[in-house]
Amino acid sequence: YRGWFFLGQGEFFRSGAVSLLIPLLIAVYPGVIVTGVFWGQTDALWTLFVALALIAIERERPGWAWVCFALGVLTKFQAVYVFPLLLVLTVRRCGLRATITSLALGGLVSVALLLPFMLNSGIERVLRPFTVAVDFFPSTTVWALNLWYAVIPSNWGAHPALVYENIPDTLLLGPLSYKQIGLLLLALYALLIIVAAWRRGDERRAFVWAAALGFGFFMLPTQMHERYLFPAALLLLLGAAQDWRLWLPALLTIFTYSYNVIVPTHAPFEWLGVNLLFTFGDVTLRTALLNLLIFAAVTWVAFTDAPESPPHLYWKGLRLRIRTALAAGGVLTAALLIAITLPVLLPPTLPAEARPVNALFDDSLRLKGYALAQDGQTWHLTLYWQAQRFNNRDLTVFVHAVRGGQTIAQRDEKPLNGVYPTWRWFRNRLVVTHYTLALPEGTPPDSLYAGLYDASSAALVQDGQAVADGRALLCGGSAPCS
Repeated sequence: YRGWFFLGQGEFFRSGAVSLLIPLLIAVYPGVIVTGVFWGQTDALWTLFVALALIAIERERPGWAWVCFALGVLTKFQAVYVFPLLLVLTVRRCGLRATITSLALGGLVSVALLLPFMLNSGIERVLRPFTVAVDFFPSTTVWALNLWYAVIPSNWGAHPALVYENIPDTLLLGPLSYKQIGLLLLALYALLIIVAAWRRGDERRAFVWAAALGFGFFMLPTQMHERYLFPAALLLLLGAAQDWRLWLPALLTIFTYSYNVIVPTHAPFEWLGVNLLFTFGDVTLRTALLNLLIFAAVTWVAFTDAPESPPHLYWKGLRLRIRTALAAGGVLTAALLIAITLPVLLPPTLPAEARPVNALFDDSLRLKGYALAQDGQTWHLTLYWQAQRFNNRDLTVFVHAVRGGQTIAQRDEKPLNGVYPTWRWFRNRLVVTHYTLALPEGTPPDSLYAGLYDASSAALVQDGQAVADGRALLCGGSAPCS
């Protein structure tokens, strides 16, 4: 493994510790687990073929490189993004003749593998995965926290809800649509990457350029799915073995990719005992901005000369401009990480008009307070909730207006009309629900109650005391409702 991959590096990168660290990180990578186990996707398989193709071209074995590339494309068409880089490196290192031979070999392997299916089903049906998938979701982003999520405000806030709002490819600059602009940006970025690869073709940095190209493939075009950051996320870790400056982007991408693929699953994925979605909550916009920062850092690494030693071996020899750039990047990254983690660490506070309540349901969902507005015989009630622990029940909220022990008005509703179920509530986020009670003429209630239930009532503890009927008292008795 070290002999194949860590070519042209210092002693630090040839150490056994680093060669074990990368596969260990991949093995426990939460995003990899979600993609393969939760989603059942094949991204790991086609990314493996891409990695093998890059290893082969680093060892100047173009035939094997193009066979592996062909297997990757046959596994999933998205592997085609590495084609221009692989082509340039093959021509640059092995010559035109070897390139033509290798392309022909890859084509023969593809035809040989597809031929039985073509004979049985026909060419059109066999090629459907490569032709029909295009424009299947004509939206700016399909859950991907990329450039198009970050720059279009109407995308913001769509991810915490269960109903995804598609922002279509509409006109932006004259005749150009979002889709066309995204493709132009990708084409320009890919051109810059392959120019850099051509100029530095003798350097063993194929994984660095492939990671940058993969990140650009995720960030720049529209109609991008969240999972399509998968190859870049793993290639960043492998690329860190060729350029130590990729370590920070690679480690940050572990968070951004993992969070991105967990959000649309709406599922309680636990990693090492931590429910990641519940813990981090709605930080989608911050994650998209962090992806932009990572993309800028990866691009900078791809277009600059690779240092021969890790920082602790040559730090004193750095030029001032490089130190300044690293320091500025570190400050920006730290600020963004603080912005991401603050909502997780700080508990929500009630608005000034709310009256506090101390009611805990199922030892997980807390009713923190309520606000009441009266309009004749119509009362408007607002409840403020906070999830302290994950609750996997799809609970309904009930509100009872009671007079003389009899319920005179009530409402039973799923939170936010079912758009935001209790199993989707995040840690330290204030959930606000609203209810309107139409009261009988001349019969004001003497108390108000609220609670949660599905097939049975949620267990309730209010002010330290268990409540058998599961109804939290909002007002009444010594605390009148009027």
